[in-house]
Amino acid sequence: MSTLEAYITELEADLKVDAFNIKDVQMRLPSIKHKWIGRYVRLKQQLIKLQSQRDAIKLASIDKVQKTAVVAMSTAAVDRLVESTKEIKEIDNQIRDSRLVLELLEKAEKVLSSMTFDIKNMISLQQLEQT
Repeated sequence: MSTLEAYITELEADLKVDAFNIKDVQMRLPSIKHKWIGRYVRLKQQLIKLQSQRDAIKLASIDKVQKTAVVAMSTAAVDRLVESTKEIKEIDNQIRDSRLVLELLEKAEKVLSSMTFDIKNMISLQQLEQT
């Protein structure tokens, strides 16, 4: 299971609120928010590291190609050659996957922020139904 799928499943469980667990969710909401914000920040750090790794790999590959090339190549040709290497493609896939998870975490933060108002509205509705 990918990180994205695991987070979606876990987020569904964290966001599940009904008449029976509303108080429990309300009490746990600050820690739930903290958990998801922590993941967001850690993933953002990881994304910065991946981008730095990509840049380092690209520079090393360009240098290697320029030193070992039998014929002189233009900078654009070397750049295209390096961009098509397996290492760059793998790290680009990791960056793309991380950005998708980051997008999910950004949206989750928005949903969790509005959840306080949703719970308040649910409680008000329950009180109206009891009267």
